[in-house]
Amino acid sequence: MTELLWKLSGSDYYIIQQCDSKTKDRFKKVGIFVLVLGTLCFFSGLITFYYLFKTIFVAFPFALFFSWMVSNIYLVLLGTLGKNPLPHIKNEKAAKVSLLIRIFFLFIMAIIISKPIESFILSPLLTETIQAKRIEILTNYTTKLKKYYETDMVSINSELAKATKLVYKADFFIESIKESSKLPIAWLMTLISIFLFLLPAALKYFIAENDIYYIKKSKNDKSLIEESYIQFKIDYKNLIFKTTGKVIEFKERFKNPPYNTKPLIDNKSFKEEKDLIDLIYNSGN
Repeated sequence: MTELLWKLSGSDYYIIQQCDSKTKDRFKKVGIFVLVLGTLCFFSGLITFYYLFKTIFVAFPFALFFSWMVSNIYLVLLGTLGKNPLPHIKNEKAAKVSLLIRIFFLFIMAIIISKPIESFILSPLLTETIQAKRIEILTNYTTKLKKYYETDMVSINSELAKATKLVYKADFFIESIKESSKLPIAWLMTLISIFLFLLPAALKYFIAENDIYYIKKSKNDKSLIEESYIQFKIDYKNLIFKTTGKVIEFKERFKNPPYNTKPLIDNKSFKEEKDLIDLIYNSGN
């Protein structure tokens, strides 16, 4: 179960296994909150799809798929909030814009997931409002029927009976969400949902770069990348030799290949234009 929670944190659980108890506990908490969010996504999807299909047997698998899909999107997003332990050139402005976009996306996700649950929980408080909406619809429809059929009360009553049956059969799902959003308690529930969506992201984002997790991750990632780069150069040289018979040597332009963040200092010295003119016109003297 602990390993499952580590995996749900959107991090490398095999590295977490090598960390201290404090770091393990932090990622475990992230996994717990992600599990809670997945459960909320399931219930939100179940409510929505039940209103759409009117049967639990269809709503249940759709809700499972929906919660799985949203949870995976959330895990990908969590993965992008981790620090980059590899050598790279930082762009603070781009990083801040990217972070704001991801936070905004989390806000949208939280609101979308929260609203169906809110309307379901607060439905007892909306009974009178929905009833008033039904009466309003039927009243407007009755006015239109009287204009169309004039004094034909048989046709008016017949059409009104059909309309009444349809109106009272409808669940007013969208209207319930709209009306529940007007209640202060609904926005409190929305804020709680936003908090739950942001908390795992914050727990992961504010892990220091010098944390044992990132130290070990940096070591593992560097080892993998550098070994792959060395093997690439060997394979490339062998391929060129087999096809052309030539032996080539790689000339690096950076101090830290393959990360290429520190260019080699060019020690070439360049003279001025007058030196070139002197060389051309005075070289025979």
